[in-house]
Amino acid sequence: MAKEKKALLEEVLTARAIVDKLEDKLSLAKDVKDSAQAQLIEVMDEADEKSVKIITSFGVRNVARTETLYASVNKEDQEEMIRWVDEDCGRNDMIKQSVHASTLTGFINRRIDKGDHVPSFIKMFFKPGLRISKSK
Repeated sequence: MAKEKKALLEEVLTARAIVDKLEDKLSLAKDVKDSAQAQLIEVMDEADEKSVKIITSFGVRNVARTETLYASVNKEDQEEMIRWVDEDCGRNDMIKQSVHASTLTGFINRRIDKGDHVPSFIKMFFKPGLRISKSK
């Protein structure tokens, strides 16, 4: 027998309330994690440590300092960037209607690793992070 509309609506509203509470808890947990991570990065930077082994209640963990590159281009520089990627770099395979940010970031990251030139219209920033793994 099919449930009545009232019962189904009650289920929807109950589930929405649960989802809202969980999303609030998740948001708070992410804020706490981000704050603690930023503080740990700062402490490691002050001690000039790129990696460290720490004994925790979760076991021994290796913590390594990382930086993730993010690259982007302003709207007004889009055509110049497409010309550069196509003509100067020979990578027209990257071009659709535009170059996706994650594709551009990976491409720029490889150029930096090889020591190749990156034009000034490419905006870049490095987001500090941590790689945490169990110690063997």
